[in-house]
Amino acid sequence: MEPSRGSPEPGIKPMAGRKYDILVVGATGVTGGLITKHLSTNAPNIKWAVSGRSEEKLNKLIDKLPAVPDINKPDILVLDVLNDPESKIRSVLDDTRVVIDVVGPYSYWGEKVLKPCVDAGTAWVDLNGEVPWAKEMEEKYQALAEKTKAVIVPCCGYDCVPSDMGVYLLSRFAGGALGKVDAVVEEAVGAASFGTLSSFLAPYYTYPPEKILKPNGYIGDPYFLYPRNGECPETLPEQPTGVKFRRANSSFVYHAPLRHIGRDCPKRRGGYLITSTPFEAINRPVVMRSYGLRSSVDGRGTRLHDSYGPSFRYREWLLLPAGPLKGGLSMLAAYIMGSFFPYCLSFSPVRGMFKFVIDRLFGPGYGPSPELQERGGFRWRFIGEALDHETKNERAVLQMEGRKDIGYGWTSIILSETALYLVDKLRNVEELAEREGDDDVVFRRNDSEQRRGGFWTSACLGMGLAHRLLGSGYLDVEMRWVRDEEVRDEDKKTV
Repeated sequence: MEPSRGSPEPGIKPMAGRKYDILVVGATGVTGGLITKHLSTNAPNIKWAVSGRSEEKLNKLIDKLPAVPDINKPDILVLDVLNDPESKIRSVLDDTRVVIDVVGPYSYWGEKVLKPCVDAGTAWVDLNGEVPWAKEMEEKYQALAEKTKAVIVPCCGYDCVPSDMGVYLLSRFAGGALGKVDAVVEEAVGAASFGTLSSFLAPYYTYPPEKILKPNGYIGDPYFLYPRNGECPETLPEQPTGVKFRRANSSFVYHAPLRHIGRDCPKRRGGYLITSTPFEAINRPVVMRSYGLRSSVDGRGTRLHDSYGPSFRYREWLLLPAGPLKGGLSMLAAYIMGSFFPYCLSFSPVRGMFKFVIDRLFGPGYGPSPELQERGGFRWRFIGEALDHETKNERAVLQMEGRKDIGYGWTSIILSETALYLVDKLRNVEELAEREGDDDVVFRRNDSEQRRGGFWTSACLGMGLAHRLLGSGYLDVEMRWVRDEEVRDEDKKTV
């Protein structure tokens, strides 16, 4: 179904008349605190607010902000999204352009804020990686979001911006149609937090196994989040599934030190690659949703335009250490986490034991130290077949590198910058429409009231968002062409 255009429903407050550009929900948590710090020192021209259950904690949060010139301190709103009535939450959201919600797990608490956002026509961004929840919310509120013009952009952190924007930018570089695309996670430096582990576990408590496990759950169905726009499923390219591993091409796909970390990173030249990791299970449905949302079909379900090409296929690989001992143990651990462990969590006693360990060993507020947040980072490499490229024996390669740890530091900055991009769009910042190749499919006209409401992805925001993220100083991208023989794998095995 084509999202509706025109003005929002009667009773929706126009964006021009709203008091706050951004509201951070859950600001007193670790991630919320990092977002607050980033916005206060990097967004001097916005009017914004932070919310939480405790006014005392909110005041302490503001007191800890850096003492720098021109700091933009937010207003404080006491809001208990877990217990306050929906009418109170809605009254705050009626006066807000964009909500950043970091109260998780989303499977438990997300809908408490998302529904009033949709009702109010307020934009929303989050950092969730809880794919069944994202699916349920889209099914429940997509039609209403189209009417109210609420722009909902989930998964705006390490889940799933690198994969989603990486494929989009690779497609732009390659000139359109892509065939097979392999994304290799060469390095990801960070540490799991209590919130990350709780969010990983929450869907198993909230949704039946068929929404999670193979063959029809998000782990086994790459098209789990694909937009149901009347398209015939048989017209979609078949996506490879199942666990695969192979030896990496040591002359091309290998680990070199991250530039901002240097020699502290271990080298993995000559290591092994494996698919079906927990990250691929979360990221690939979002990439496929972008593939569908950036394409178009006619009323009979026939594809008219393919954003990434009619034979687009996508897989993610994790680069493991070299050597039979380290490589073998890492491969076994990756296989267990990606394929075996999810089935174990479908049993209540295993879930209970895992939750007990999380609660006892970690606890609320646990996460990477400030030192690790600064020293963390990641590098991905995308290798794609370019079907329209004049030289058939070359492949398009994109290398993406992020600064700060993946779970807290980098995610909080990218989430904040995505929200700021939406603010600019909703405030009708004219120069955004004039940027080179701006192909934002959400804001197709330079008029905030003509936005297309619905559930979108970061890639749907096009080059406008890409320019903002690349200009943040925390994301670098390099693209080039390489000969096919340079990227051919030395050894391939399938299990």
